[in-house]
Amino acid sequence: MGALLDEAFAEHDEAQRFEPEVMALLLDGPRGGAQLSLVAEDAGRPVAVAFVGRRALRWGAKVLHAHHLGPIGVSPRRRREGLGRWMCEAARAHAEGTGADLLTLTTNPGHPARHLYERLGYTIIERFRPSLRALGPTSYLTSLAASEPWPGSLPGPPGRPLALLEDGPQAITAPEALRPRLVRAGDAEVLTLRWPVIARGPGAAIPAWSTQILAVRGRGADQVRAVEAACAYAHHDGSVVAWCHPAVAGPLQGFQRDGAPWVWRMGLGLTPAGAQAVAQARAYDELGPSS
Repeated sequence: MGALLDEAFAEHDEAQRFEPEVMALLLDGPRGGAQLSLVAEDAGRPVAVAFVGRRALRWGAKVLHAHHLGPIGVSPRRRREGLGRWMCEAARAHAEGTGADLLTLTTNPGHPARHLYERLGYTIIERFRPSLRALGPTSYLTSLAASEPWPGSLPGPPGRPLALLEDGPQAITAPEALRPRLVRAGDAEVLTLRWPVIARGPGAAIPAWSTQILAVRGRGADQVRAVEAACAYAHHDGSVVAWCHPAVAGPLQGFQRDGAPWVWRMGLGLTPAGAQAVAQARAYDELGPSS
């Protein structure tokens, strides 16, 4: 399945590489909920695959039952046969059968599958460009924070009271190959995870690593030092870039969105509460009105 997903996303810049450690995280349910994999086979070989993870999303004072669809991959040799639509419809039927309030997925405007999702009724919850920072050598690696075990829960981005945010303990067990780190400096801490990606070299695609900053706590000089230490660890681990959601980045120094690809988070309401959340969450769209 990992090889199929690599093949399906090979032509996309900065696509994730679905190495065994990534596949193990997907199959184990990285957000702590039950995980479903859908596979279409031909003569015993997978030709399309999709993952569906069960999640709890906080919507104001409510907690909604959601299923997140993705990654979805179809072999380039079997596209335009309706396999992607079949998997999306099967995922919806499963979600409805378990009483889910909504389905979510992530894509980008340049991906052809976006048009399929729109035809199936998905609408935009938010559009954003990740905040990026190129990584280089620094002296912070030996003079600052130590790596500690990951916590059992992750904080949500501040300042978004009606956004759809993951709720409750995450129970994440990240493989060591993905370098899970909780880096501390004074009263500040930064939580990171490393992902294998495809980078574009001179005329070719090359394997690389990127580090995702999942959460930042603290302010002032301690926050700056913790972020610098986390970036130093990421560089030492082989990452070429650090990135995070702009709501997490906030005023972090050295991060910018210029040149970053757009990410579209989309949703499909299955119950009245889910439909209301999907419609109103669009107020957090960077390209639309703000609340």
